[in-house]
Order: sequence, then C-alpha cells, then structure tokens
Amino acid sequence: MKKPVIISTDPGIDDAVALAICLFSPAIEVKSIIATNGNVNAQQALINIPELSN
Repeated sequence: MKKPVIISTDPGIDDAVALAICLFSPAIEVKSIIATNGNVNAQQALINIPELSN
C-alpha cells in the first residue's frame, strides 16, 4: 500500500532530487506539492515543479 504524502518544497537542486525520488517511488503517493521560498524563490519553484513532475 502506498503512503500518501503532501510535499512542501523549494525545488532547488537538493529538493528537486528528493522530489523526483518521491514521485517515482512505488511506496509513495504524492497527493500535493506546495511551492515555498528557500534555495529558489516561490515563483521559480512554481516553474520547477511541473518540469519535475512530467
């Protein structure tokens, strides 16, 4: 059974790798991804997330 998760992230390079691992894990069901400020600003995060999830 997959574990449902909600991810809050600023997908710079470090979080982008972790997000990719979660998205392709057979044990995790990503229900939602929330963009936040951090290594990249929230606006850049909104650009990065769809690129990672396709």
